[in-house]
Amino acid sequence: MTKPFRLTAERQAPEAKIQRDILRYLGATLPHGFILHHSPNGGMLKGEVGRSRGLGTKPGWPDLQVIGRLDSGEPFTGYIEVKAPKGRLSEEQIAMRDRLIDCGYPVGVARSIDDVRELVRAWGLPSRDVAIRRSEAA
Repeated sequence: MTKPFRLTAERQAPEAKIQRDILRYLGATLPHGFILHHSPNGGMLKGEVGRSRGLGTKPGWPDLQVIGRLDSGEPFTGYIEVKAPKGRLSEEQIAMRDRLIDCGYPVGVARSIDDVRELVRAWGLPSRDVAIRRSEAA
């Protein structure tokens, strides 16, 4: 008897692997004191969605929140929506992105570590990433 074919978690949700890689990268390159936070906002059962929304979960909320202080001492909060290489933002994600930007927060989409490296550079975050330091010196 053969076992039924099942997709692995990575094949079902390629964004999960990318997000774990991003968390490892940011954890290794951002200075001590930065906070990386993920608010679960998907993959819930029907009953959990209503309960979660009732507790304040917002549709389209980005996958990751990055909180810390810039070299200037200014507080920083930015948001990253993690997508698979061919993934697209949903209408709810676009609306939430626009609302966050209207509130003055930077929001970016990342499909790879290179995308995150570019966000770190664009946002002016302090980083131990040698590739970012090299490009800033050039």
